[in-house]
Amino acid sequence: MRNIDRYFRVLVLIVALWFVPFAYASAQSVAQLLDKSAQAAQSVSYKGTFMYSRGAQIETMRVYHRIESDGFQELIQSLNGDASEIVRNEKGVWCYFPETQEGFYKSRDDGSYRMPAISSVSLANLEKYYTITNKGRNRVAMRSAHRLEFEPKDAFRYGLTLWIDEESGLLLRSDLLDENMAIIDSYRFVEIAINEQITEAELTPHSPGTDYLWNFSVAGTAPSADELTPITVSSVPDGFKMIKHVRGQFDEAEKEQIVYSDELATVSLFMQKLMQDETDGLFVGDSKLGSVNAYGRVIEGYQVTVVGEVPIETVRTIGNSVVVAKN
Repeated sequence: MRNIDRYFRVLVLIVALWFVPFAYASAQSVAQLLDKSAQAAQSVSYKGTFMYSRGAQIETMRVYHRIESDGFQELIQSLNGDASEIVRNEKGVWCYFPETQEGFYKSRDDGSYRMPAISSVSLANLEKYYTITNKGRNRVAMRSAHRLEFEPKDAFRYGLTLWIDEESGLLLRSDLLDENMAIIDSYRFVEIAINEQITEAELTPHSPGTDYLWNFSVAGTAPSADELTPITVSSVPDGFKMIKHVRGQFDEAEKEQIVYSDELATVSLFMQKLMQDETDGLFVGDSKLGSVNAYGRVIEGYQVTVVGEVPIETVRTIGNSVVVAKN
């Protein structure tokens, strides 16, 4: 489909925005900044315009984000390139492409899995793998913000810099950094209004999508013992722990997924049983899209793919540690 590449770029952005840490900068210590993050994320409504860049590609978007009694409602509209709108809440994400009348829906999971929150509880573990520093104040979108930097101590994770609004605690800018601490992925607000009233009209997509061709991606579920693939992972880089293990439909195929995280970076391992003599469309070797690296292997009749916003060495290490048990 014409918009499939844009759809996947949008999903990468959704993930980045969904799991990015928010923090409140009322105190100078890193621990206090992180301890206020959950409070700010759950209590502040806002609307504004932000720019999202990945390599040479730049997206400009308008966002309306309203906190409600049972969670949040959000609408994101593209302001350049192909027209698109994203609606998301606690239940899932809806992507609208009016030019081709296509839609994509991705459900959130049932609540049994959430990305780990970054707080002072996580700080002791994160400091084993990152040097974390409060770099003082800068201005973003005409607002004073604290700059918090995570510099990796090894080659298995990227660096990260966050600009945190001094008054509200909202994240105003986020830069993902390569091994040379150069920006490879960034989003930043260019203007923002905080705690202003957001109407139902502002949260409603322009097109109802009733005549769209919809594609659905439903959250996976924990596999039963007889559904598990005979695959084990012998080792992962220090600091990465399994936080999710599900089986479901991914990219129109039945796959098993394991997610690893060091509480800041995440990596997904996908495993798919191949049909006998299947050779078309197999993924072997490395692939890169902006900050996202992927590594694929075919082993004992299984396609194994490792994907994440981490350096290539991380996905290779996990992929090469996969072992298929012999019957």
